[in-house]
Order: sequence, then structure tokens, then C-alpha cells
Amino acid sequence: MAWLLPLLFNATSGVIMVSIFDTNQFLIIGVFLIALIGLMLVLRRFRDPLAAQLGGQRRIALVEDTSIGGGERIKLVTIDQLPYAIVTTKNQQPVVVPLDASQARSSKPQSQPSASPKPAPAKASGAGDGGETLPFLQAMKQARSRNPKLGFDQ
Repeated sequence: MAWLLPLLFNATSGVIMVSIFDTNQFLIIGVFLIALIGLMLVLRRFRDPLAAQLGGQRRIALVEDTSIGGGERIKLVTIDQLPYAIVTTKNQQPVVVPLDASQARSSKPQSQPSASPKPAPAKASGAGDGGETLPFLQAMKQARSRNPKLGFDQ
């Protein structure tokens, strides 16, 4: 301990001098922070390609989840960009129904009016477009045709 005293005490001024930080430490901290900021910018720039390589994109997406009865639910999901309907009921196994993508595309309303003399059905006020629910209704119809226990009469 006696050898440390001359290093800390300046005999000419009587002041204890302690150097807490060195210029090399500031240089190392600065280089480290610059490297971290550079890494952050590179990761932000290449986020999508890196996520695709590392498997960050999800293959399964829940499109809609709706209750169709007391213990019945229907879920529209996409798996690898293919639509499926999953019908779940209490005390029964879920029913998975693959939906035809060609059927969903052909069922969308056409932008040009047809030349048929049939009048268009009247829309209920506040019902909205209805084009978004058409695939959902088709999925419910197809699920009920495959599983008759899903009817409204129960």
C-alpha cells in the first residue's frame, strides 16, 4: 500500500490525483458504439431477406374466427397461401375443410354488370360490401354439407 501513495499524492500541490478514465477507454467505447449502430442499420436494411433465410415468415395465418353457435366456431386459415376452414364444436373433433381457391375467385362480384334481366338483390342498410363475407359463407356451407351435425337445428 505504501508504494501506491506516491502515485496518488502530488507532493508539490498537496492534491490527490486519480485518473478514473483514460483516453484509450473513450476510444474503445466509441468504436464499440459505432459498430453496434452500424450493425443495427445493416439488420434494419436487410430484415426481410434475413427473415426469409432464417425461417421467420409464418406459413399459417388466421384470417377470421367466428362463433356460429353456442359451442360452434369456424376459423378461416391460410396454410401456404391455400385457404382452409376449420370447424370446431364441443365434445367433437374439429373438421378441416380445404377451400377451393378457384371457387373463391369465381364467386367474387364482377365489376361489369351482366346483361341478364334479373334484378340485383337489395342490400340491407349498413350491411357493407358483403364481398368479404362471401368466402366465409361458402366455407360454412361446405363444412355443414360434410358434417351434418353442424346444423342450426341443434
